[in-house]
Amino acid sequence: MKNLNKTCLKKIYLGYYFKCNQENEEEIENRLAKYTLSADEITDEHLALGKQN
Repeated sequence: MKNLNKTCLKKIYLGYYFKCNQENEEEIENRLAKYTLSADEITDEHLALGKQN
């Protein structure tokens, strides 16, 4: 979960939905850095809060 794979991924992360592919991988990484916590700070509580929406 710490690194985005090179293959396409779909993630629901704190309420933000990202579809990762080769064309927009860099943009996605920038958005992840802006809108998400580091992987070390992720807790079940954060994930639960994202799923409530």
